[in-house]
Amino acid sequence: MIPMNFACNVWSPLVGRSLQTSTSLREIDLDFELSLQELELKIEAPISEDSEEAEATRQEMMEQYENAMLVAKDDGVASKDDSASRALLASLELNFSQSNQRQFLEDVRRARLQRSNAQLDSLLQGLGDVLPVELLPLWTPEELELMICGPIELDVELLKRVTAYGPGVREDDEHVQFFWNMMERMTMEEKGDFLKFASACSRLPSSAGDHLMPFSFLKPESKMDNNPDDYMPKVYTCFFQMHLPRYTSQEVCDAKVAQAVTMCTTMDADVVERNGLQSFDE
Repeated sequence: MIPMNFACNVWSPLVGRSLQTSTSLREIDLDFELSLQELELKIEAPISEDSEEAEATRQEMMEQYENAMLVAKDDGVASKDDSASRALLASLELNFSQSNQRQFLEDVRRARLQRSNAQLDSLLQGLGDVLPVELLPLWTPEELELMICGPIELDVELLKRVTAYGPGVREDDEHVQFFWNMMERMTMEEKGDFLKFASACSRLPSSAGDHLMPFSFLKPESKMDNNPDDYMPKVYTCFFQMHLPRYTSQEVCDAKVAQAVTMCTTMDADVVERNGLQSFDE
């Protein structure tokens, strides 16, 4: 299982499907797509009857189109030094019609979507070493994503079925029931955040048989026995295990788990160095 999310520009080419430029770009780069839509609105604006004003508007639009192409390619090569970009801009400047402007923006979208083609080719080549990639078109992009990465939303009932309870912990313990009540009320985003906190993965497999290890409740650490409401849960991400204090109420459980998930956004030690800390405990 790949514990990460990929956009449509990965899954569609893998199964041999073309990308819908505007829809696909909205998914992988919303801000850029919105900026192109703003340019499309300008195309529809009436042209000034004043020739100087019209020419100034045209030059301003040409500059914006060139900048859009630069952002789409993002390869550090100026448009004047790139033959393909230079040809597209020259064609547009020669015929600055509305249809040519719309076509240019479609070319910009395609350039943005194709920016990762080299990496995608490498991914396909790597998959070809272990999988019969010629069979991938048998699935839709959504089906392939589900098989490789698992469902986007955490299935709480499935998680319950693959949960183990260590010595000193039972499924019907009150603090365990507080936890499951909380999980069932969480939004999709909150479930994903907890999953990253507890396992360092953003998704889980779609079936119980595909889970390589259970989610495990461990007995609360001895220091949590006194005043359990003062402690947050402690997890071992590599083993998908959690020490959950025996919280005294649902409200405390909700608050402490949410606090832990919010405060612990990474499992690597870089966070310590980036923030000038001596340890994770600061």
